[in-house]
Amino acid sequence: MFPDKPYISLEDPDEREFATVDPRRFLARFDANGAVLDEIQRCPALFSYLQALVDSRQRMGDFVLTGSQQPGLVSGLTQSLAGRVGLVQLLPFSMGELAAAGRAPDTGGARPVAVPAFPALVRGPLEPVAQPQRAGRRLWLTHVTARAWLTVLEASYLVLLLRPYQRNFGKRLVKTPKLYLLDPGLMAWLLGIRSAETLGTHAQRGALFETLIVTECVKHAFHRGEAADLYFWRDGAGLEVDLLREREGRLQPMELKSGATFASDWLGPLRRWQALADTPAETPWLVYGGNQSAERQGVQAIAWRDLPDRL
Repeated sequence: MFPDKPYISLEDPDEREFATVDPRRFLARFDANGAVLDEIQRCPALFSYLQALVDSRQRMGDFVLTGSQQPGLVSGLTQSLAGRVGLVQLLPFSMGELAAAGRAPDTGGARPVAVPAFPALVRGPLEPVAQPQRAGRRLWLTHVTARAWLTVLEASYLVLLLRPYQRNFGKRLVKTPKLYLLDPGLMAWLLGIRSAETLGTHAQRGALFETLIVTECVKHAFHRGEAADLYFWRDGAGLEVDLLREREGRLQPMELKSGATFASDWLGPLRRWQALADTPAETPWLVYGGNQSAERQGVQAIAWRDLPDRL
């Protein structure tokens, strides 16, 4: 995206030593077009020097700072570069990005598959089974350990906590967030799923499909530099809407179903939510595992492959 800027990775021991020992001279090399400084969290001393340089140059977009360890990166940005940076959170590739690059999985018309979407795996030739070995060991935790490490898992973009929507409703509502893994491929691996055929009959295929759609909505917002204003809704009697997307004060209710054949009883939760909601709402969506998108009884039924275009 920035072909005119020199690229420096601070994973390189020589570059990291140069930046640590003599940060002024390190940065002085990048006078004309700035630079892309990758894994910037590896050299926290640079943040203060970057602040002085950015203030003196008064050029927006001079330096592009990237890093794969979000806590260390954000800590440096907020302490030294507050008010001088724009932050974009990049998750693994979305379905729309993979399709645009001709790398979408070939399901042969079958139901959606939970494929890993990290760049190295999309580029190949690694097999998907090689992906989550280390992450899988970290996540094979008891629920007590997972709860203690939940903040770290969130900050590492391994999990998402989807909060309940509680405004403008006069009913007793569930207040506990729902937890999703942000990579459906990793989730499939942890469930022991190794093929699309296994996924089609697995007991957790509904949960995997829900994870796929929720994470696509998160990616759509994050990759545009926007907040992912996403929620779910569930009352004390068990009535639930899988996903609510808030847009300019209006809510977009979504029901998520992995089945490939539309069933009219899927619309029940959306209808009951519409009767209870006391807030402006968009036309409800039903995102499902089929191949045809159409309007059904006042609800937009959206085939899973069409979701990126609808978002």
